[in-house]
Amino acid sequence: MAVKALLIGCGNIGAMYDFSEPRKVWTHAKAFSMADDFEWAIADQDEQLTSRVAKHYNVKIVNLTNHFDYTEFDLVSIATPTPTHSFYLQALLKQNIPVIICEKPVSDAIEKVDTLLELYKKSNSKIIVNYMRRFQPAYKVVKERIADLQKKDSCCSMIVKYQRGFLNNAGHAFDLIEYLFGKEFFFEGFAVYKSENDAFASDPTITAFCTYLNIPVSVIGIMNAQYPVFEIELYFANQKIVICHSGDEIRYYAPSTEGKWLKENEHLRQAGILKEYMVPVLDKAKGIVQGKIKEDNFLQAAALNKRMLSILKNHSN
Repeated sequence: MAVKALLIGCGNIGAMYDFSEPRKVWTHAKAFSMADDFEWAIADQDEQLTSRVAKHYNVKIVNLTNHFDYTEFDLVSIATPTPTHSFYLQALLKQNIPVIICEKPVSDAIEKVDTLLELYKKSNSKIIVNYMRRFQPAYKVVKERIADLQKKDSCCSMIVKYQRGFLNNAGHAFDLIEYLFGKEFFFEGFAVYKSENDAFASDPTITAFCTYLNIPVSVIGIMNAQYPVFEIELYFANQKIVICHSGDEIRYYAPSTEGKWLKENEHLRQAGILKEYMVPVLDKAKGIVQGKIKEDNFLQAAALNKRMLSILKNHSN
């Protein structure tokens, strides 16, 4: 039986990032279009955009109302602007929609996250928050390598580099670190060195320092950058791991035979990780719909979301 799905939001991550890129799967729409066992529809307030996407993928358009009945759908994707996430999540949770994919972050306000957490406890819905790197097979490999490495060589320092908003984009890094190390990121001793609202009025790009599991973490916000920035450097006593090119590539460094400096082990390099990054996300959602997978990542993502919003609130006071 086909999985019935609805995509709400046809903007960048909804449909447009890979609209003219046949070899990439960067959006919900492209991922749905490639799944033979999905029957899906789209909705967006922009009628011209919706018509364009519907024609491109040959799917029907749904006109949403404030009291819309979503119960005909097994899966709903929310790819709308962050301030609207809570509105749609509340409606879907109240109607017990089996699986929801929601773009990150969960919300832009702590009070909204708290409301969603209460609804989630009462609902039968599962929510996948799309911090998409944690769902890629390549990062499962990194997670296992870090676990093996830490048996003899503990992590001693981390550097996070990002652009365009602490909540919107640094959140990707902290979520990934939580996934790789299996522990929550509590931002111990978080100290801001510089902050600038270069991309979002309420979400500054912040440069700061904190600790995580007693590991010093430098958080470097690249302000006003006109190019993508997402890098994580993990330093161990005798090795390092570098996540670069927006997470599309992972490099491993070990001591050189010629000296004490580190040299990349090119045989271990993982590249082209994000070419079809929405495919594993949709596979996870489908697995939950079919009862093959039990867990989602909503509680973890919501808790991280709240801690980051608290930092922004304290910083603005």
